[in-house]
Amino acid sequence: MKTKDFIKMLQDADPTGEHHVRINGGFPSFAELVEGYYDGSYNYIDDDGNFVRSNDDAKVDIYIATIDDFVEQNYDEKDPDNWEKIKSKIKFKLNGHADVEQRKKAEDNFLILAKNVYEEWNDTVRWSKEFDK
Repeated sequence: MKTKDFIKMLQDADPTGEHHVRINGGFPSFAELVEGYYDGSYNYIDDDGNFVRSNDDAKVDIYIATIDDFVEQNYDEKDPDNWEKIKSKIKFKLNGHADVEQRKKAEDNFLILAKNVYEEWNDTVRWSKEFDK
């Protein structure tokens, strides 16, 4: 798919351009134009409906971010209140069919996931400091 086709697909799906994009459990973080061979071949469907694997020309790599990336970007080992600051930046807008109890459980479960990521970063930093001694 070419970028112009991707843009058209997005515009067809959301003509106002006001909705958020979700890609494979994350969200688009940035896009980068690179040589076709850079970091491996890429795939697309050509105008005749053929599956093509190529390393020609150039490609646009679209990168996603997840809660792991968010925690990493906001992690500060020197801040004793870091987890609370990160947690305060995680907002929920879980409306819809779930009742209040279900929404609260979903929020709590997500915060547990985020806290686990945070703890993994703590462990990695501690391990790295020990290793560097």
